Amino acid sequence: MSKEKILPLAARSKKAMLRQPKQIAYFSRDLNYKVHPDRSNLSYYYLPDGDIDNNIDLSVGSKHFLLGDSVELSKLDPILLALKGIEKESGAKTKDRIITWRGIMRKLLTLPYDSEEDFVLDVVSFDGQLFIQFNVPYLKSKDVQKQGDTEFHKKLQFSGYKFEKMATLPKPWPECTRKEIDNRAKSKCNNIEQYGAIVRTGISRIKILIGGEVDCTADFYDENDPLSRYIELKTTRTINQYKDMVTFEKKLFRTWAQCFLLGIPRIIYGFRDDNCILRTVEEFSTNDVPLMVKNNPLNEQPKKENCYMSSINFYGAVVEWLNESVKDDQVWKLSYSKRNKQYLVLKEVTDENEKQQIVESAIPAWFKEWRSELKNSECNND
Repeated sequence: MSKEKILPLAARSKKAMLRQPKQIAYFSRDLNYKVHPDRSNLSYYYLPDGDIDNNIDLSVGSKHFLLGDSVELSKLDPILLALKGIEKESGAKTKDRIITWRGIMRKLLTLPYDSEEDFVLDVVSFDGQLFIQFNVPYLKSKDVQKQGDTEFHKKLQFSGYKFEKMATLPKPWPECTRKEIDNRAKSKCNNIEQYGAIVRTGISRIKILIGGEVDCTADFYDENDPLSRYIELKTTRTINQYKDMVTFEKKLFRTWAQCFLLGIPRIIYGFRDDNCILRTVEEFSTNDVPLMVKNNPLNEQPKKENCYMSSINFYGAVVEWLNESVKDDQVWKLSYSKRNKQYLVLKEVTDENEKQQIVESAIPAWFKEWRSELKNSECNND
């Protein structure tokens, strides 16, 4: 019989001391889903005021948008490849307890205040570490749901990718040709090619390794402190009335969480109208967002608590709960359902076939072989 544990969304850690994120690796993914340990897909921010005044249509090219396979994009392989490289250089296994994607941790961090979407995660304990990924059947069910999206909704989603394309260059501006600069509008968009950073962070003594996409860096890449130059790019509807402001603050909360977890200091929002025409651009400091929202004089909603700090304490409670609950060589499903809004559910997978499928999906054979090789090497050196 499988075990089941719950964590109330009201749970808060009393010792949620966060470690400052530090980049330890990076990667680029190409159109064929191949991962490269380089910065070939790093983009550089470039959006002059003159371009914004030209009424950029962020829906142009939506029919040619290449949507990647959600299962392939969710695999932990880019992080594991970087992990292997780090361990190969040091000759020892890293001491990180949790290894996962930023998008997963963002869902957990914001859950008490952003709980309108179900999710299912796989938590695999392997070699003393917890590897967390999106559950494959869950991802496939989400893909089926998206097939029912209207064309208008698809255009709005595409506008975010188009904004990224229009606001970046493939190289620093002085190294780009006039053709590369002028042809941004003609470039096709996809969500497969990606540059990502891998950072080490944590809660108190629990070390966490997180990988996440980085939209772009500022005018140059800082070898000594790359996180300080990274920028998150987003789009949203222009704010014309009070309800638009409330919607934007909810989006900004999620964006803040994304940047907070990876250590990205700057957020740039493109505000578009309902015809996907870019109207204005505004920059926010990640660190300033909580205070900015709190002090917004137009926000009439009662602030019973600081949702930003409270969400960090909930995130700490989740990390501590997982660390204590999941033992060696176990596989669990961590889920949240809108029907049971009050808690997270952690259920052990006991069916051997399902367990094997989840482990094979999360931990590829080449990584198992690497860890076996590393263990033998450590034994020989003792």
